[in-house]
Amino acid sequence: MRVLAAIDGSPHSQSVIDAVGKRVWDAGTVIKLLLVVEEHADPYRTKGGYHRIEYAPAVESPSKPHQNLMHFTELLRQSLGQQNVSVFIDPEIIIGDAKNTILTLAQDWRAELLVLGTQRRGLEKLFLGSVSKHVLDHTTSNVLIARSAHTRITNEGFRVLVAIDHSSYSMAAVDWLVQQRWKETIEIQLITVLSERSQISDVDAKQNTVTHASEKSYSLELLESWAAEIGRKTNATSVCCCVMDGDPKEIILSASQSWRADLILMGSHGRTGLNRLLLGSVSSSVSQNAQSSVEVIKSPKLLKL
Repeated sequence: MRVLAAIDGSPHSQSVIDAVGKRVWDAGTVIKLLLVVEEHADPYRTKGGYHRIEYAPAVESPSKPHQNLMHFTELLRQSLGQQNVSVFIDPEIIIGDAKNTILTLAQDWRAELLVLGTQRRGLEKLFLGSVSKHVLDHTTSNVLIARSAHTRITNEGFRVLVAIDHSSYSMAAVDWLVQQRWKETIEIQLITVLSERSQISDVDAKQNTVTHASEKSYSLELLESWAAEIGRKTNATSVCCCVMDGDPKEIILSASQSWRADLILMGSHGRTGLNRLLLGSVSSSVSQNAQSSVEVIKSPKLLKL
């Protein structure tokens, strides 16, 4: 597994460290801890593109970027704990435009997961301004937008809300879920949102009601079959499911908040513009407005149940 964890050196970068440290990674996983220094803050600025600064933790008088990266690298090692033996941390500093730097490095390095943080400045803004949104909209890698965890209630596990629209891309999110392992116990809720119907005539109302009821019943049946399989393949203490009516963006955000979810997991095909599927545009909106962390899966792999 190749994980690219991008930080800006601010205290808000802690959410990235915490998100990576919560999981149990396979042996051989490489976590590239990337500190991006924007060009306007670069004392060694060059024209065009970006350039790397050699990371040398043993230097006698490290620069401010080096100090930040050394600090967060140590925090990551502590967060990983015993996994340090089997997981390799690769710290790196890059000077350049944050959006293009992260996207280019993710593609060149073939990152399977990007982890980005968020911070608040007045109204909530994403990591380094609009970087997270831009990266999410343009990368083909899976993306985890990490937010600070809320205070847990006693005996409350790590809660994962999985939004599903029955496309192959949301199914890929479920496939990804069963491959993940967390250090703590997890609780999972699967949710499907049926979009609100437009106004219909009295003549069509009865037929529409029957069709909607059938769709809801079919959706619930599918969710229950996936819930059973997820229960067998993960260490989840509970897996529940529900089908709701309404605007997908609003329902997912509301359900996440009322259930106190720690993570919203969604699928997206990663395209932009007019070619987006339901969870292509919804995931972008949810990632910007959710109070919890949001993980968007873009691999079009089918779950084999």
